[in-house]
Amino acid sequence: MLTIAMHITIHTLYKQECNKSQIARMLGIDRKTVRKVIKDIE
Repeated sequence: MLTIAMHITIHTLYKQECNKSQIARMLGIDRKTVRKVIKDIE
């Protein structure tokens, strides 16, 4: 389970036009997890 801080970090990176794969690599998490977090935020 991701922390609130991780959710905020993913959202911030996504708003800075990083793609989902880049975010996943930077944070060491699965790309599908990044996709789910972004979908939940939008």
